[in-house]
Amino acid sequence: MQKVTPSASEGWMFDHVFSVPEVTHYTGILPDSVREQRKRGIIHGIGAANDRGHWKYSLYDMVTLAISKSIHVPWFNRSDLVQIGNIMARDVINRKMGHDYVMAYAFWKEKYVLKKAAIRNIKDFSEIDAVVKTIVLVDRLADTLPTIEINKTSATPPQQPPLLGE
Repeated sequence: MQKVTPSASEGWMFDHVFSVPEVTHYTGILPDSVREQRKRGIIHGIGAANDRGHWKYSLYDMVTLAISKSIHVPWFNRSDLVQIGNIMARDVINRKMGHDYVMAYAFWKEKYVLKKAAIRNIKDFSEIDAVVKTIVLVDRLADTLPTIEINKTSATPPQQPPLLGE
């Protein structure tokens, strides 16, 4: 999975400050499941182990996992769903913060490779040259995710509210 590079103003999204129990609380994904998926390489690049071997996760990591759990599409495997979560996490966070975001994403597979197209307006739908299998609306997805406390991060986001989504 390609790791997303934050812009200078988004670094706070990537601080590894959330513990495994907090990930479970916010995403509903059990620690054993996260551990197993990490061993199998499904969530490679999500979370970071500290010098004592304890795993910490960023807000971006948690939103990625929450998205991957909330999308149920039979033709995408678990690894595909984590990639979709990784692609959409920034826009979902920005939507919950009241900032600019992409309206939706279209996802499909070509020769077993996950493909995507960002949809910023209705005109973009007609320009996708593929048989689209899944369209995920950022607004709808953001509304389904739980509120996550972000006042723990070491860097402060611009105009940070006390809770993401309030």
